Amino acid sequence: MEKIIRRILREITETEYLYWRLPKKLIDELGIELYDEDDVAYLNEIHFDTREILVELYTHVNGELEWYDGITDVPPTFEGVYSFPLDELPKSVKDFIGRRLDPKYMKYIITEDQNKILWLRRRLDDPEINELLTDIVIEGFDYTNACDYDTYNGYEFNVVNGSVMTFINSYIELYGEESFDSAPLEDFVARVIVSKHRHRIQREYRDRYCPEDEDESDY
Repeated sequence: MEKIIRRILREITETEYLYWRLPKKLIDELGIELYDEDDVAYLNEIHFDTREILVELYTHVNGELEWYDGITDVPPTFEGVYSFPLDELPKSVKDFIGRRLDPKYMKYIITEDQNKILWLRRRLDDPEINELLTDIVIEGFDYTNACDYDTYNGYEFNVVNGSVMTFINSYIELYGEESFDSAPLEDFVARVIVSKHRHRIQREYRDRYCPEDEDESDY
């Protein structure tokens, strides 16, 4: 693995987002504590310059995988992100990484959209960013009338999508000055909004007041 890392360092310092699911045996060897035995851990980033790996944990919520961070189902005592020095990894984990770093099987170049996603991921716990995101979602309620939607899914879709572009356009680090494929970034921000604010959007839809419903009930 060392030879591979030295070769990679000639060109880049970190990988694109990896999504390498860790087997349960490796999770145990790394000493990672899962909230539920069915939860999963992904090795998502390798920083070759600082010689660290980043592992993130996910739990199942309504049939979908959601990050530990920001999910009320997972107690805050459970860490959502782990970082490990490459040099201190168990041999089994090094072998797991080494097999997947073979240049014949993986592309390392970070695309512009991936770079922006990485920028945001490292700031998901920033109070200023979270406060702005909350304000944007709440503001979206003023522009998306819950009474215009027969189902919750349609309402959530429009609230989230409207909030996505407002949020991205709030940071030059996200919208940038040059054109790029923004679809992956938009999808990522949408998932962040859903994971952090679905309960808020659900409450807004559930507590909607529609005068026309009262008019129909009079007949």
